[in-house]
Amino acid sequence: MKFHLTTGLGFTAPDGLDTSENFDSFTDSVTDELFELEDVNENISDSDVAASLTDRTMNVSMVIEAETGNDAAMFFLNTVRTALHAAGGGTESWPEFKTTRGLTRDGIELADA
Repeated sequence: MKFHLTTGLGFTAPDGLDTSENFDSFTDSVTDELFELEDVNENISDSDVAASLTDRTMNVSMVIEAETGNDAAMFFLNTVRTALHAAGGGTESWPEFKTTRGLTRDGIELADA
């Protein structure tokens, strides 16, 4: 089954590095990394990134093919995190995804594609 997932992310940078130009460059790097991951993972398609340079926010979406919504959400979050790390970002406060309570939709839009 295919699932279209989207998440919104907010970013901060150390003083002196928090510029629109730096965030634009980071956003481009994240996009490039997502496309690289899409090229080597057949269950990822239609990756997209939209960002607000002034608000330092980014929306990431993609279609994930998986057996269940939980599997899709976990793979999606891992893929986004991998792209952020590969682009030089940190995710110290990243939430841990646990399937023990079922799928939580906080910060994630989950819909059949």
